[in-house]
Amino acid sequence: MAETILRLRRERKTLFDPSLFEEPGWDMLLSLYVREGGGQPTTVMQLEKASTVPSSTADRWIRQLENIGLVSRRSHSALPETDFIELADYAKQSLDTYLGRVLEQQMEKARPVGEDPTDDAP
Repeated sequence: MAETILRLRRERKTLFDPSLFEEPGWDMLLSLYVREGGGQPTTVMQLEKASTVPSSTADRWIRQLENIGLVSRRSHSALPETDFIELADYAKQSLDTYLGRVLEQQMEKARPVGEDPTDDAP
């Protein structure tokens, strides 16, 4: 679901002025969620690129996300100049909840009119 949201957000930016939809913090959270779900660590540089804003703006957003406890920074053991960014447990749980609700809404819309969602009969 998170990958679909990211893809649709990027597609939207090709159809409209991208400045109308700049939400670098949200894009970063979704990107981290997708990458971590796939077992991929994320460097600061990768997260900056995913945000689609200038690196100075991305750095400010990363610091803001750190300050409010949604992400944490960890140094790479072999490359001290490379930092990794990870979702905090609270952020991951919140994204799980949000994306679950989005999925529920989509399933409700796809359900035929008059079908009882509690009816398990074949």
